[in-house]
Amino acid sequence: MPITLKPSQRFGGNGGASHDDLGLIINDPSSSGIGIKKILIIKIEAQCGNIVDSVQFTYRIETTDGFYELLGNKYGGGGGELSDKLIHTFTDDEQMTRISGRTTPYIGTVISNLEFYTSKNNIISCGNYTTNFDTSFTLPVGVFYGNGGDFVDNVGTYEISDSQSTAIALSCTTGIFGFCLLIIMGIFLWKKFRKQKAIPVPPLANN
Repeated sequence: MPITLKPSQRFGGNGGASHDDLGLIINDPSSSGIGIKKILIIKIEAQCGNIVDSVQFTYRIETTDGFYELLGNKYGGGGGELSDKLIHTFTDDEQMTRISGRTTPYIGTVISNLEFYTSKNNIISCGNYTTNFDTSFTLPVGVFYGNGGDFVDNVGTYEISDSQSTAIALSCTTGIFGFCLLIIMGIFLWKKFRKQKAIPVPPLANN
């Protein structure tokens, strides 16, 4: 069953080099010519000091032939203390449900915080730097893209949806439209029939 991907707004500054995990997935030989059914984040690795120094995701890609895992791009640099290293590996029955964060003026505008919420009520938080000029944001769960230099400069995601849901929505919309059209035609024919019955019949002439 094919999927559809919709890019979100990108949040953050303009610095750093551009990266795109979706490009890695599409160009990976493991997915060449194979229909992708689902993409899940199964591991988060981040360097979290005052701000988000770096973040990297491992994806599980389910295809028509099975599944495989792929390590995404590293967004950000090599800064931060060893004690600030964050690793979260998702359990088999755990999925990411929400992503939020903040941008802040630092050395340019950067990502100062990322929080990942999971179906097991876990909250994985990275970065704690705050100012009066922070901007909060949320991202749809999906495949990451963005810019990274010494820090994580900006982030966005490709929202993943099942293309069947679009077909179902279209089918329902079409069904409702057809039902309404049927009612309109019925009313039209009923009015026409009544109008015909209301026409007086002229009396027969006497011989």
